[in-house]
Amino acid sequence: MQWEHTPIQVLFGEADMDIDAYKEVLGAEVKETLENFDLDDATLKFYCDFVFLLFYWVATHRELHKFADLVHKKIPDEFPLKENLTNMSFLTDMTQQNDDLVDMLRAILARMSMALVESGKPREDISIEVQNAAGVYTILRHNIF
Repeated sequence: MQWEHTPIQVLFGEADMDIDAYKEVLGAEVKETLENFDLDDATLKFYCDFVFLLFYWVATHRELHKFADLVHKKIPDEFPLKENLTNMSFLTDMTQQNDDLVDMLRAILARMSMALVESGKPREDISIEVQNAAGVYTILRHNIF
């Protein structure tokens, strides 16, 4: 993915990129990757949400094996690609091959956090506020699992 600006520019507010714009770009990337599989809209949304959640997980410095464990617990056993979606080699390769997307998300999340700090939001509330704004809980509750 080639961005018009760098994560550093986003981080310091020199370029405008919010979480919704990021999700739009990421969704387009995922859909383009999967376009030859003739997937319905719900399945495409699942994969877009899965990839976003994976990149969010890595961008927020969480352990990848814990993401695999979460997915393994939440996705039904009969899901056709469950084994692939929880395979550590697959998850590692996916995040490494898309480090530009992960870095941009990390910058957006950091910028969101800094804006909340600057607005006087209590530090203990910032993480939850960013997760809510990013839609993480919505994905976990409704869209993927």
